[in-house]
Amino acid sequence: MLGLWRFLFERTLGAVWRAFVRLARWTAGEIVATDTLRIVLNATSGYGAPVWGMGTVNGVPSMQVTAHWTVTNVTDKPIRIAAVRLARPRVEGHVHVSHPTREQSGPYLLPPNVPMPMSTMFWVTPPMRKPGQNLASRVVFVDNLDNEIKSATVVFHGRKAN
Repeated sequence: MLGLWRFLFERTLGAVWRAFVRLARWTAGEIVATDTLRIVLNATSGYGAPVWGMGTVNGVPSMQVTAHWTVTNVTDKPIRIAAVRLARPRVEGHVHVSHPTREQSGPYLLPPNVPMPMSTMFWVTPPMRKPGQNLASRVVFVDNLDNEIKSATVVFHGRKAN
């Protein structure tokens, strides 16, 4: 029961904070875009599909959850993806956008109207599934303007244990 109250409190506090930030930017004369990104999952099965496999974090068994995406900034200014998380379980992750001219990836700005390859990775500790079982969750992206972009439910295919 305590977990439910904590979840509701965090969700409400986050929504209030985002509304406050938008209002502050609006009163300061900034126009705040709310429709900023188009995000498409690259593949749902086969090569490049969203997967998870067993790993360890500091010696503790964990699930490494990965997916590959194509992201397009639909505004006229550069945008950065500031955070990414799984909706359930609520786990913060890492996002890497490919650099437009170099063979590397990182937290790069997304230029306007250019599709860019992007990957996400999460560590879920303790594991929620056994090897070979699928994990279904939405992925939530947060841009530098505090907009949340939620994906449709993604099925991460579980790799079978060797």
